[in-house]
Amino acid sequence: AIAILHDVDDYWNAPGGAIVRYNPKTGDLRKLGIPVPHVYIQGMVIDEARRVAYCQTFTPEYLAAFNIDTGESRILGLTGSGLAMGQSENIVLDKKSRVWGFWGVTRAWQQHGIGPDMNRLYCYDPAADKMTFFKHGLPLMEGRYGFAGPDGMFAASNGMIYCGSGEGGLCRVNPDTAEVKLLGAPCPPRRIAAMTERDGFLYGIGGRFGNASLFRMDLATEKYELLGRLYDPELDVSAWQCHDMSFASDGVLFAGENDTTTRPGYLWEIRL
Repeated sequence: AIAILHDVDDYWNAPGGAIVRYNPKTGDLRKLGIPVPHVYIQGMVIDEARRVAYCQTFTPEYLAAFNIDTGESRILGLTGSGLAMGQSENIVLDKKSRVWGFWGVTRAWQQHGIGPDMNRLYCYDPAADKMTFFKHGLPLMEGRYGFAGPDGMFAASNGMIYCGSGEGGLCRVNPDTAEVKLLGAPCPPRRIAAMTERDGFLYGIGGRFGNASLFRMDLATEKYELLGRLYDPELDVSAWQCHDMSFASDGVLFAGENDTTTRPGYLWEIRL
């Protein structure tokens, strides 16, 4: 899915984010369609059984469903107020194929921002074709009032959804009850956006401004440990921050760096 942050004066000129399919064996690259005209796509998750790509867009913020076989699409709901960004970096599917993400409330009467409780959970159930907008989000650190800004989301094999917050908290969401629990802060602040899983462990990268660090958590006990800061001694370069990560079949971990300010973002190869 293609993302871009164009200004609103280019809204009618912008075609909108496309779903693009690439076959690495044949080199075939084709555009399947644009789910929401003029609006770009910031996150996507695919329900293989239903052949549907769910897209969260910006700006405005919608949740849309795109049929990858027919190219048909529809908007399932508005998820942002327009006063601030409500969404996290990605959306996920639980084991019942429900879509989970975050929405932002509207507080037009507040003069100084929307308030500390604007980012809240939503769930779309395709079986019922229903959006549920919950009144709660991720807890803030130290028991402060409000909800933390959401960052990364990951649907683990144990059925739980793990979320990283903008201030560096790691939370667990039970998709059957929507209950959220703050598990702690497993790495230097801020932003836990990148997460993946291997051999019963959740791996994540948090920290920013050159302090990106890798942690892992035992999914059975939810005890975590800090593995270290991402640093290349040959280049004398530290990872700025990372938004995505994935294991290769041989166990090598790859992490995509983003938002670097003085150089291009790197693809980091991590051998545990």
